[in-house]
Amino acid sequence: MAKLQGPLLSVSAHGKLARDLIYSRRKENNICRQFHMPDKKITLKQWTQRHIIGLLTAHWQVKSDTEKLVYEDLAAASDLRISGFNYFIKVAQADMATHHGLLAYYSCNESTGETLTDNSGGGNHGTLEPSYPANCPVRIASFRENYGNALDPDGINDYVDFPTGFMDYEKTQPLSFVFCLGLSNGHNQAAIFTKGAILTGPTLIIYYDQDNGRLLFWMKGTPSSTAIRIYANVLFADTQRWNHYTITYSGNGLASGVNFSKNGKLVTGYVLTDTLAGTIKNAYTARLYTTGDKIGFCDAQLDEFRIYNRVLSGDEITKQYNLLRLDKERQRLLLH
Repeated sequence: MAKLQGPLLSVSAHGKLARDLIYSRRKENNICRQFHMPDKKITLKQWTQRHIIGLLTAHWQVKSDTEKLVYEDLAAASDLRISGFNYFIKVAQADMATHHGLLAYYSCNESTGETLTDNSGGGNHGTLEPSYPANCPVRIASFRENYGNALDPDGINDYVDFPTGFMDYEKTQPLSFVFCLGLSNGHNQAAIFTKGAILTGPTLIIYYDQDNGRLLFWMKGTPSSTAIRIYANVLFADTQRWNHYTITYSGNGLASGVNFSKNGKLVTGYVLTDTLAGTIKNAYTARLYTTGDKIGFCDAQLDEFRIYNRVLSGDEITKQYNLLRLDKERQRLLLH
């Protein structure tokens, strides 16, 4: 296996990352995400970049031949002398919303500060609330060393606020939510992510009920009595403290457009309400751990939270889960 100085695939080809990293180029499947620092410990920033390249590789692998041909043609028309895959990795890192459908990515790997960085390049950084550093979600060790930190709220009044206008979405637009959830804290029932209030008005809510083992996807329209409410029994106790969840929504305005996955596998959803009408847009800021009207506060640990403007396929969800290698860390992740 040849070692090539580079890498070709860094976000900034002239930066320190490009000078210091080495990558292995594999012929099979053209996988070029085996980055490492020679004789040095990889930093959390480099691990995050490595994971991004892994996500893009998984996306490429599930693309159709027609979709891949677009990038093959663009690569051939450029003067870079690279494959369509490498061209996709290059342009996708520069604009992940356009090429990867990634609206926001929170690796939670900051060591200090009130900012929760958006690693997608979209600039939708979160703010630890209500008061950093004394009263807000704290950073703890994540499920694996190379995934750095995770967020741990107190379940009393901790939350994360996002910029005005972020996730100002309509019910006709597809979405996917991906996140790792740690459920070692006390039992609680609260929102993981919201855009809106729970008591009034149009709302988008991802809600978890650990006592009953449920994950709920909830869209309220106008009037607010119209809604999609669908849940999956996915939060049951098992031998892993951390689990990987994906919720996809097709944009069809119906409960049939919602799917849940746990640890890379599709799970059944149960429809409570399927009467959504009007708009889901509202003036509230998006939040982690509580609603716009601050009804209830979540106490679950959270890491690797991403939002996409497209529906992830089952194959891609499985590949994303496999990148985390949660199944290979079972003994270390046993409940305390």
